[in-house]
Amino acid sequence: MKLKKGKFLGAILLSVFLLSSCRSLKNTNTLFLSEYDKFADTAKSVYVANENFAPKDFTYKIKPFDQIALRNIQNPDGLVMSTNAENVQSGIIFRVNKEGFVMLPVIGEVNINGLSQAEAAQKIQDIYSKTLLKNPLIELTVFNYKVTLLGETSTPGNYVLERDNVDLIELLGKSGGLLPSADPRKVKIIRGDRKHPEIIYVNLKNLNTLGNDKLVLQNNDIIYIAPQKLSNISEGLKNYSAIIQPLFLILNAVILYSTIGK
Repeated sequence: MKLKKGKFLGAILLSVFLLSSCRSLKNTNTLFLSEYDKFADTAKSVYVANENFAPKDFTYKIKPFDQIALRNIQNPDGLVMSTNAENVQSGIIFRVNKEGFVMLPVIGEVNINGLSQAEAAQKIQDIYSKTLLKNPLIELTVFNYKVTLLGETSTPGNYVLERDNVDLIELLGKSGGLLPSADPRKVKIIRGDRKHPEIIYVNLKNLNTLGNDKLVLQNNDIIYIAPQKLSNISEGLKNYSAIIQPLFLILNAVILYSTIGK
């Protein structure tokens, strides 16, 4: 009788442990939890919390201390004449000074403050064509104009926005799309002031989401793809397996000890 009670008690304790573990694992892999998440669960397309009513002109304007990457498509080696620049895949990086000027090889300082990427590229191209290069085709990218993609996606990381008006769908396509473990109804864009950010909840299951202006990405956006709940729990159980298996051994040892004692 005492042996049966010991087994029963052990089974109860193990069940309680497993249930409590499952409840605690619900958000094991979920990042950037917010008080607004409960409202977003019922969002049919796009739900915006703590909205920042920014202008609808999403064209990035170059400002002091930006880093720009320049490349002459006609002759990629045509700008490699600077000791203060570094090479990257998208060209050579130059830094805009505090007055909004960039120091370029041969032509010297050029004021690009307040210009878009296309406007700045055209201005630099015109100067080079008149002074040094024959028929240059200048490509300019603001190297610090980027977003961060995290969560259940094939290729998380930082992505430079090589032009204006890049939206969420285009970025996801470039990153390789969502993993099977992703929840397409719970995509989160964190934007603006990090202390009081605008949070945009996106339901990719809904076709009406595609035309929303909030999906146009802005500088320093954080995009987080949440995992499905079942994926969360199964992943968490894997992490706890190292604890659960020894507990089974301890429980069996206790039962065996009680049996031998009889």
